[in-house]
Amino acid sequence: MDASQGNEQPDRIFTTALGYTNFWALLSQQQRQIEDTEVTRAGFKMHLMFNNAVVMWDGFVPAGEMQQITSKYFRPVFFAKDYFTTDPFIQPTNQRVIVSRIYVTLNLQFLTLRQHARRTGITNA
Repeated sequence: MDASQGNEQPDRIFTTALGYTNFWALLSQQQRQIEDTEVTRAGFKMHLMFNNAVVMWDGFVPAGEMQQITSKYFRPVFFAKDYFTTDPFIQPTNQRVIVSRIYVTLNLQFLTLRQHARRTGITNA
């Protein structure tokens, strides 16, 4: 609730793989009590949902943490010196192909921190 303001709530929740697995186990116990199979299938088909937020796991979330993000209030910011820069094209001597690399460096800019939340000290028991 700390990241909610009016009708705006976090729409992405990131957790560790273990936290995601434990959350899924809690929801699968509740799945048996729901009689509407369409609602159940929609909630478990591709991802998990909690309060209209998509719950995903990420390998970079620190252990025991959960991060909630409102996608309306962050955007990608591109580094101007590395915005679709390319290496010179190279043709190997034994193939008829041309190879190069394209680079893009970006970061995320949070427009306001009020709409995001970070929970620490979450136990997975």
